Amino acid sequence: MSDAIKYASSRPSRQWKKIRDAQTDDQKWYFFNSVFRLAQAIEKNNKSEIETWEYLVEQTMKKHPEYTKF
Repeated sequence: MSDAIKYASSRPSRQWKKIRDAQTDDQKWYFFNSVFRLAQAIEKNNKSEIETWEYLVEQTMKKHPEYTKF
């Protein structure tokens, strides 16, 4: 299981949505939107969406590891 999936699975999607909506920085908003969408895909067990959002979350986590600490 990838770090992105572990991270997104750590909270329900509606909680990620609240975190996303609280962001004032556009880059962080886009990151948390990706995490929110990944969490939704996991809940729906939609494999193609999981792959897409997992990739985006992983890339952002590599580029900005500080976003995962809030």
